[in-house]
Amino acid sequence: MVVLEGEEPSDVIFAFCKKRGLHSHFRASLREAVCAAVACNRTHAVVWDRPINVLGENLGTLVVTDEWEAADQVRTRCCRETVNS
Repeated sequence: MVVLEGEEPSDVIFAFCKKRGLHSHFRASLREAVCAAVACNRTHAVVWDRPINVLGENLGTLVVTDEWEAADQVRTRCCRETVNS
């Protein structure tokens, strides 16, 4: 595994472990070791991010990380947007 300049280590670690079918516990241990040696900006990988547009209005960006289930993150974001509108 190689983390190139400009790459977020958490994203590289996620891709590395996913490709090899390694468990999330291993991924967390690897991230802890790597982030002790190099600067990490996030503790979780971004696995998907897209702008949210409803009827032409930009509501921001939905970012899904490897921290929780994607459906839970979408529901949380949607509930927050409903409360704020």
